[in-house]
Amino acid sequence: MGQSNLIISSSIRTQNNLLVYPNKGYGVGVGIEIDAKFQSKFKLYVGFSWDCFPAADVLTTFEGERVPDMRSIPSVFIGIAYLPFNKFWFSLEGGPSFVPSHTYFSLKPTIGYYFDKKQRLGIDISLTNIFNADIINDSSYGYLSLGLMIKLF
Repeated sequence: MGQSNLIISSSIRTQNNLLVYPNKGYGVGVGIEIDAKFQSKFKLYVGFSWDCFPAADVLTTFEGERVPDMRSIPSVFIGIAYLPFNKFWFSLEGGPSFVPSHTYFSLKPTIGYYFDKKQRLGIDISLTNIFNADIINDSSYGYLSLGLMIKLF
């Protein structure tokens, strides 16, 4: 019987965010990821993040209707990453993003780089798209993130 060689690891992250559509604003985020890597160039993972945009230009009502407040966005992402080289990777994640009284589907493509072969410290850039979150314009919210990851185990 063959061995599985499954490697489970976890990392914490912090990131700076730039809200790019439909409004403008800056923010920060924190998160944790747990991933499972087999003897291949792919790994599966689940991540939890909380992004805040305290200075975002956000409406709270429109035509008498309450608009979701997008200044605080907790999200859960499940995704797959491809590591063509030991230090370079890209991934695609999807999952729910939660705003007060609403849940929206989000998609997040990411490109990243690890500074060492043991993947203890890395940076990444991603674009998070929260579908149909802007009920005024019937469009999506999107923000760019530049993140720093530190491996816990």
